[in-house]
Amino acid sequence: MAPNLADPLLGPLYDLYVAALGDTAAWALGHLTLLAIVALVAWVLKNRHEVITNLDLRPRTIGGALVFVGSFVALTLVCNRLFGFPLGGAVLTSLPSLLFVLWCYRWLEGARA
Repeated sequence: MAPNLADPLLGPLYDLYVAALGDTAAWALGHLTLLAIVALVAWVLKNRHEVITNLDLRPRTIGGALVFVGSFVALTLVCNRLFGFPLGGAVLTSLPSLLFVLWCYRWLEGARA
């Protein structure tokens, strides 16, 4: 059999393939996964202008996403450490709360003049 590049590159995903499908099928699926990743990266690089435009990758949208993620982490830590929620409960409290605040900001903000 040919060298196994998928095992060191995919790590736990490859182990999951082996556990579910066996060595031979995992080898084939692992290399198919690597080929798909390379093809996706090549496609993104070739069409980077369309990707940037259609995903709306501007400093404002990226900054907004970073603020959302930072707020989620901060609120989860407050719920977990300060209020003593278990981690699952802290996440289940933080995520809907922040999604509600985001919804209020986006839909109840009012039109810009």
